[in-house]
Amino acid sequence: MKNVIEAVEFKLKSAKYHYHQSLEASSQLNKENIHIFISEFCAMMEVLQSGIEIASSCALKQSAVDVRTFEKSMNKEDNDKLKYIKQFLNANQKGNVFEISDNEEVQIIPIPKRNKLELFEKRNVLKYMNDTMTLSEKIINDYMEIYEKSATHFDQSWRTIDVNRTSFLCKECGKFVTKILNHVGNLSDLSLKDGEPFISRREYVYGHELIRADILPVSTITEDEVIVPINMLYFDAKKEPAIGCCGPDASTFNIYCRNGHAVGMEAADCWMPHFVRIPLDKVTRREVI
Repeated sequence: MKNVIEAVEFKLKSAKYHYHQSLEASSQLNKENIHIFISEFCAMMEVLQSGIEIASSCALKQSAVDVRTFEKSMNKEDNDKLKYIKQFLNANQKGNVFEISDNEEVQIIPIPKRNKLELFEKRNVLKYMNDTMTLSEKIINDYMEIYEKSATHFDQSWRTIDVNRTSFLCKECGKFVTKILNHVGNLSDLSLKDGEPFISRREYVYGHELIRADILPVSTITEDEVIVPINMLYFDAKKEPAIGCCGPDASTFNIYCRNGHAVGMEAADCWMPHFVRIPLDKVTRREVI
């Protein structure tokens, strides 16, 4: 934890340094120092984006539920400002995004919005810089507060935990589909990070729990299914290739029991957490007492 906190603190200090350097140059902006103003602003943006990514990633691992709640509480204006940082950096890597007027006023030209045929509006660099520094510092600190706290306050009193360890078996033939698992004790242990296991331990969680807690790794999950780790499938369960970009996207059955009955859908694409969806009408639950 200490290394992460120090890394984020270093990012914030660096961003503030570039911010003040740019601010100082802006106080007497002219043809001789306008490059300093712009370069320090760009450096500030790079460091802020890096700091936000580190802080949000660490907070997500600590408590996916708290991060989701925090991000949903963020107003649209602030959310758009955060998206703009990344889009600005992308656009700036591809070409000049600055427009300098005759009176040395620096503007950011309209840049494309991600995955949309729209443009962000033109922005005054000095005003935008002040707003962005303040907002980014607040967002980073909010993420780090989630990361640092030792216990989550997410209300899970509505849950009924399966007490005994469980295996899931094919309903048609009785062959094992999963190894022995425990019911997830704390939903905050789940991870929504793309490309990583949604459930990190030998555990399972029900679809209706994810829907109620609003921590869906994909929107298509239904109430009547169970989610298990990919590596907790039984050793003779069969996996077949399925639709997806870099891996199966959990939209079609590709997990089969030993006797070839379709029992699950694997989520292992690059843009999602990794897990297996098993509809409850395909399996029976066997408790290990």
